[in-house]
Amino acid sequence: MIDRVRNTVLTILNKENRGTIPPAEFNRLAGLAQRSIFEDNFYDYSKFINMQNQRMTNSEYSDIPKNIREKIDVFASSTDLTYSGGFFSIDVDDFYRLIQLRHNNAIIEETPKSIITMLNNEQYSAPSLTYPVFVKYDGKYEVFPDTIQNDVTALYIRKPKTPKWTFIEVGGNPVYNPSANDFQDIELHPSDETRLIIKILGYCGVTLRDQQVIETAYNREVNKDNNEQ
Repeated sequence: MIDRVRNTVLTILNKENRGTIPPAEFNRLAGLAQRSIFEDNFYDYSKFINMQNQRMTNSEYSDIPKNIREKIDVFASSTDLTYSGGFFSIDVDDFYRLIQLRHNNAIIEETPKSIITMLNNEQYSAPSLTYPVFVKYDGKYEVFPDTIQNDVTALYIRKPKTPKWTFIEVGGNPVYNPSANDFQDIELHPSDETRLIIKILGYCGVTLRDQQVIETAYNREVNKDNNEQ
């Protein structure tokens, strides 16, 4: 996707007489745009879930919340938590948002800090190995019962990897080289490709009101890719 996006952006910049952008600058802007769309998907999902609850959305292929959830699920990952000083922590660099904690086969439910003392003192509702709970403190997790000190796994949403359009120079011009060791394609769903192009162009100072301009440039790149296969 990244080569097609870059070529489309360069085509439109040239059409608008905005010159070009070097690969390093494109990579930086592509990373910014990808993160923005990635975060927007969470907002969109919440908005359309509310609409769905009000019976304002459709089902099957037009089930928008389901389609957005599928975009987000691509970034689902898991990791074992580390335990120290009474708290568990997620020690990964790509952590974005927690989905669920588990201990063996039991889901650890989150509970408010304000009621954990009360729960621990209740004879029938106290946390147990079958029904454990956790409280979050500044990125760390206190799990109850406190006899749980290992085997806690987190299911989480990771951050998208930073895209990098890699190249080799031929005659002083950069030529796409996806076989480079540090190559990283854009990780967004294909349906977000046009949004990504628009955002990158916006960072370049180009505001396009005419969707046909983007579609024409994009289709040109798609046809080029098909002809090269």
